[in-house]
Amino acid sequence: MIDIRENIILFARETFFSNGFHKVSMESISSGLQISKKTLYKHFPSKESLLEEIINRELNNAANALNNIINSDKNVVEKIIGIYEYYMNAVSKYSNLWFKDLRVHAPKLWEKIHSFEVCNIYSRLRDLIEEGKKENLINRELPSELIIHASNAITHSLLVPSIIVPQEYSIKDLIKFIFNFQLNAILNDKGRKVYNRIAKSHLQKDVRKKSKNIKKRKKYSKNV
Repeated sequence: MIDIRENIILFARETFFSNGFHKVSMESISSGLQISKKTLYKHFPSKESLLEEIINRELNNAANALNNIINSDKNVVEKIIGIYEYYMNAVSKYSNLWFKDLRVHAPKLWEKIHSFEVCNIYSRLRDLIEEGKKENLINRELPSELIIHASNAITHSLLVPSIIVPQEYSIKDLIKFIFNFQLNAILNDKGRKVYNRIAKSHLQKDVRKKSKNIKKRKKYSKNV
């Protein structure tokens, strides 16, 4: 049996993330799903309630992902990379219109997202940075609070719609470059060696994955 409520959430989620939500009407959502407005309003009495449900899900998913990273048996550098990579992948799936609409038309929800970042992402990073200093992987002379505030300022600047990324690069490329730059800035020599080893391992995995995908496409082309 098709879960209509779930389909509504998934369709609206994809639409909102790509096109923002302010100019998307409930009528266009019901039309896109080929359901009546009565059915749509039965599950969500307003666009605001639908939007809030989507954001709550995103935050719950983020909290679970962060818990999995923090509670893993990986070292501090791997955990910091895991948090940065999660943030990078999460932000890159949203359009500038989504962020703009949140700030302008749903300030309370925007503040809720910011509060989540402060309470979950940045507080966890602070703990990891302190742990990394104890393990002699992060430069002990760098104030932890300044590292967190700098990270906060940089990542939030990426959410400003006016930012222009060179055509040959994606926002994900830009975030990845900035995070790599930040990590190399806060790690000491020992930490950078650990980071370079992890980065090399990730690169090898990406190469194997791309090679595997190319083989699949070639095999598919031969069978067509």
